[in-house]
Amino acid sequence: MQQALVAAQELGDEKLSLLQAILDKIEIKTRLLDQDFKKLRGLGGGVDHDTFSGLENNHTEPAIVEHVLRSQAPSTTSTSTVQKKSSTGKKKKRKARQTAQAQKEESPPREEEPAIDPDEPTYCLCDQISYGEMIMCDNDLCPIEWFHFSCVTLTTKPKGKWYCPKCRGDRPNVMKPKAQFLRELEKYNKEKEEKT
Repeated sequence: MQQALVAAQELGDEKLSLLQAILDKIEIKTRLLDQDFKKLRGLGGGVDHDTFSGLENNHTEPAIVEHVLRSQAPSTTSTSTVQKKSSTGKKKKRKARQTAQAQKEESPPREEEPAIDPDEPTYCLCDQISYGEMIMCDNDLCPIEWFHFSCVTLTTKPKGKWYCPKCRGDRPNVMKPKAQFLRELEKYNKEKEEKT
């Protein structure tokens, strides 16, 4: 019974990783289509505008990815073969870490990113556009909201609430005291205003 549960979780993880790869490819292809459309429009070569009218606003939003990730049950493993249950938690964590590292090394190099639309919104601590797996901060007042997994050192979506480095207290699932957060938010907004 336990092996069947582990196998089902791993199958779910595999489906999630395939879905994420598909979303990434769709996002890249959408950007390429947008670029081609803008080039065609710039040439003025008699392109029928109605044919391409839906392309400009067809970006993959982080909310879609978050919805898909939240709708699936979280799991701690992401391998495609059934593993035996380790007797200690440390062994299981070490094995999962090694497996994740091996998968990262085996993954093919990313395609060169196409040019970025300057009007596309940016997210995360890195102030970059939406790409790959992202997680939303559970603080409703978070000024950034969305974060790339790699930028906040996550490999899987944590269970329960998650707060970003700017909003969290002592632990990732505990928010800072509200007064302290509001002071820091005011400071952050002033700094951001000065940059623009």
